Amino acid sequence: MKILRKDQLEEVRPRMAGGEGECTVHHILPADRAYGSGRLFAVNTLEPGNSIGYHKHQGEYEVYYILEGVGHVVEDGVEYDLAAGDMM
Repeated sequence: MKILRKDQLEEVRPRMAGGEGECTVHHILPADRAYGSGRLFAVNTLEPGNSIGYHKHQGEYEVYYILEGVGHVVEDGVEYDLAAGDMM
């Protein structure tokens, strides 16, 4: 399967899941081409001070891999600081 950059959707989501500022979502694989293996395959970009709000997933999971910069996350009530190369 080949997906060209020009065919990848990019959108800006203000206050994503109740967070602060904006999150740019760059969809790298449309869900309808993932053969039922997932719903969202994307690169999320947050500028300093922006965030994704606390939210839960039922029947699915979410993986974040930090490409650059640093982030602060809360998972199951435990707070973590993450940096480039870390994953949660």
